[in-house]
Amino acid sequence: KIIAFDLDDTLYKEEDFVFSGYRAVDAHVKAEYGFDGSFQIMQQAFRAHHNPFDALADAIGSPIDIDALIAIYRTHKPDIALSRTTELTLENLAGEDAVLCLITDGRSITQRNKIEALRLNRFILDENITISEEIGAEKTDRRAFDIIAKKFPQARQFYYIGDNTAKDFFWPNRMKWTTICIEDDGRNIHKQKFDGDRMHNPQVIISNFYEVP
Repeated sequence: KIIAFDLDDTLYKEEDFVFSGYRAVDAHVKAEYGFDGSFQIMQQAFRAHHNPFDALADAIGSPIDIDALIAIYRTHKPDIALSRTTELTLENLAGEDAVLCLITDGRSITQRNKIEALRLNRFILDENITISEEIGAEKTDRRAFDIIAKKFPQARQFYYIGDNTAKDFFWPNRMKWTTICIEDDGRNIHKQKFDGDRMHNPQVIISNFYEVP
């Protein structure tokens, strides 16, 4: 069995990465501009669905290098971790007759920092990880899934486990994989819609990660 996972809001909550990034920006702004309270300003803007960097610039008033702050956010070493349930589930799955893989969209440095922080190398070999920037294709492109499929031509079953109903399940459905969606607990960055066409909808919806096995 080939069991491939999405990363953000599937193996951990992306909101945790976002707030970790805001804390990194907060530390920089405090040291560089002597301004306190950046984290709270950015968090409030995030909750209100506003641009957190614009909100911070407005609050500080004086000219700041927004591009530098965005770079800090994207490249910081995140303070994130797998939940105990996710950790135990991955450990259980990796011990079965299965190969665990990762198919994720995003910048290489950002996603690699997340993978390192989550210590996913305990369960997933680096050669079985695909990141959109590294392969030149997002999950809206079949190539992201073809790379894994072609590596394991003798596999009897492929699974893809994700959360984003806009792009996670279309191609694996077309390729006859089994698609599983972990239901949003209210904290997901991208809200789920299950009223799309059959190819975009997952075949199975579960409410907790421990239901995966």
